[in-house]
Amino acid sequence: MANVKLIVKSTKNPSEIYVRFYRGKELDITSKSGFLINPKFWHKKGYVKNMVESQSSRFLNEKLPRLKEHIINTFNESYNQGKIINKKWLDSTVMSFHSQPLKDEENEKFYFTPFFEVFVDDKEKEVSIKTGKKLSDRTIKKYKGTLNVVKAFESERDVNLRWRELDSEFHKFFLDYMTNDLLYNRTNASKHLSIINQVCSYAKSKGIELNPYAANNKFSLPRDKTYDPYLNIQEIKNISSLDFSDNPRLDNAWIGRSMYTTCGG
Repeated sequence: MANVKLIVKSTKNPSEIYVRFYRGKELDITSKSGFLINPKFWHKKGYVKNMVESQSSRFLNEKLPRLKEHIINTFNESYNQGKIINKKWLDSTVMSFHSQPLKDEENEKFYFTPFFEVFVDDKEKEVSIKTGKKLSDRTIKKYKGTLNVVKAFESERDVNLRWRELDSEFHKFFLDYMTNDLLYNRTNASKHLSIINQVCSYAKSKGIELNPYAANNKFSLPRDKTYDPYLNIQEIKNISSLDFSDNPRLDNAWIGRSMYTTCGG
């Protein structure tokens, strides 16, 4: 029977909460949980003591059970797939719970820009099924151009975009950045958003977990409100009722007939 136990080893404040995963005598591994606590608030049975009006207490008591559940669920999947279950596996499982990369080469699983770079590299090697040729330099240049815009946005806002952050709010701020900071017209902004949708679709096909907003290709340019170019009956009556007597060049009857004729009346 597999078990997950939470342990605090030190008396120093703050101390790391460790997670121990064991299964009979065949498996017993320990890893840092990624959570810290003041040891005086830790119960030896493996949970946080209630602290009066403590947000930290509520947070840990909510997250720690989820971590234990995540480890058990991941173990079931990994064991079924024949993966090696060892300390490296436990470290990786804990890091995936926090959506943190275990090493640099795993950054694209959690961060948008590193995967965008992978996308561009793959597109440079891609051969079209229809033509049997690689994508044109012009197409690759467009991909790199959008990548540079995203990097500039991250630098300007001092952020590293995670996949889970590609939501409607990012959409709004990124569009505002392109149109107001970079002064892009609607056509150029729309092209960059279209490429971001392509990158998101590619990531989804690779099994990367995206924000639902990004996964559904929501990045587009809001359409401008369209207006009917023709006058309605009330608008024609309003214009016809105006007094043009002080201008001999304008005749109310002629204006009215012209508008009705133009509108098919």
